[in-house]
Amino acid sequence: MKAVRSTTKLSLICSLALIVLNSTFGFISQGRTFCSSQLGAVRDATSSTKSGSLTRRTPVRYAISNRITDEEMQAEKDGGGRVPNKRQLSSQLRAKVKELYKQAEVAAARGQAGSARALLTEGVGLDPRDGHSWLALARLEQGLGRHATARQVFAEGVEQCPANVHLWQAWAVMEARLNQVARARELFAAAHALDPGNPYVCHAWGLLEGKEGDAPRARALYRAALDRRSWAQVVVALGELEAAGGDLAAAREAFEWGLRSLRGPGGGPPLPANRVELLLGWARVEEGPGADPRRAGELLAQAQSVDPTSAKVALARAEFEDRRGSAITARALFEKTPEMRHTDGQMYNAWARFEAKYGRPSRAIAILEDARRREPRDHTLPQAQGKLEENAGNTARAMELYQQSIRLRPNAAAFAAWALLEARQKAGQRAPGGAGERTYEAHELPLARARALFEQGLEADPGHGPLYNAYAGVEAAA
Repeated sequence: MKAVRSTTKLSLICSLALIVLNSTFGFISQGRTFCSSQLGAVRDATSSTKSGSLTRRTPVRYAISNRITDEEMQAEKDGGGRVPNKRQLSSQLRAKVKELYKQAEVAAARGQAGSARALLTEGVGLDPRDGHSWLALARLEQGLGRHATARQVFAEGVEQCPANVHLWQAWAVMEARLNQVARARELFAAAHALDPGNPYVCHAWGLLEGKEGDAPRARALYRAALDRRSWAQVVVALGELEAAGGDLAAAREAFEWGLRSLRGPGGGPPLPANRVELLLGWARVEEGPGADPRRAGELLAQAQSVDPTSAKVALARAEFEDRRGSAITARALFEKTPEMRHTDGQMYNAWARFEAKYGRPSRAIAILEDARRREPRDHTLPQAQGKLEENAGNTARAMELYQQSIRLRPNAAAFAAWALLEARQKAGQRAPGGAGERTYEAHELPLARARALFEQGLEADPGHGPLYNAYAGVEAAA
């Protein structure tokens, strides 16, 4: 009965989504059924069927079992011996859930995924309507490459919080990254029906449609968001869409409008980060075919004047100078990397690639060694260093670094690099194993090890094209 009621709620949302899409964008073709009596994405994740009808709920890993009942409320006493009323206890409960959420954030930042999972699970058990905890839990599983589990969490989350746009949008983004386009569209539509013109929804959905080659649909989504307010990421996406279609005038008009209309909190001056986002996006367009590279340099200089310590801006300038053939200027900019304000290791990676390209692999490795000390949670740094070590002939060190990258975050790039390295090894060699990881017996063939790694990579990121190509190449050569 609960599943039927939940399905009905989701059906209403889907029906509303269909109405909104048909009336606003007019791109749902006649005869196409957008929603049946169950939303396909949710049904697949949370239910089993018999003869096409919903019969029972499949048990979900994160089933709600710790919900506080009225009886438990009456049983819980405060320090003075009084029985708190529901409003008081509700306040206490929210405070407890908020504290669990904060503890989970700290645990996740330290790489303690198990602890973070337990804390968030406790939180949604205490308060099933806490969308923040559901979202954090789903993203935790997604970041670990556990997409099936993340899908279950999202499904349970939107059932408990059907009006939470952020849950629907984040689920849609995950499905889009997994190349589940039809499912992603359904989920984006459900989010859009709840909050038409939501910039996060329109931006992510528009990027999907642009990737799928439907520029009119992407443009309509971006404009729907910009009708509400100027939003830097949406303006950039619209400008890049117009430029990709060959309309540089429309692209420039979008960026100019964005810079004029951008506002900060409360209608005040725009935040520097948002202005920088627009300037960098416009600069990328001006470097494109038929555009104006000189203007691109001016826009990058403006961005640096807005935020002089931004690693994002410094990286864009360094790579721009390198593309122009000014390697000396580019190196001078890269050497300021430690002075910049970072959110990840992206600029260190780019600096290392730059040095390797110009014949200084030892310098590149040293840069990444230092970067891993500064940004210990960035999984891309050991993966990049592993490739440099592999090129230098340090096979064992490369394998260790690929494993470290995977421990930080299961990612297709590290799995593919490790698998290719395994496939080139002599039969009988053992790959180094870490705690809790599979190790291979000496008699196992390198090809078997490589296949196992490729399969794990596909599980972590089913939509990773280079991994598929690498896997196919190994099989073709077998």
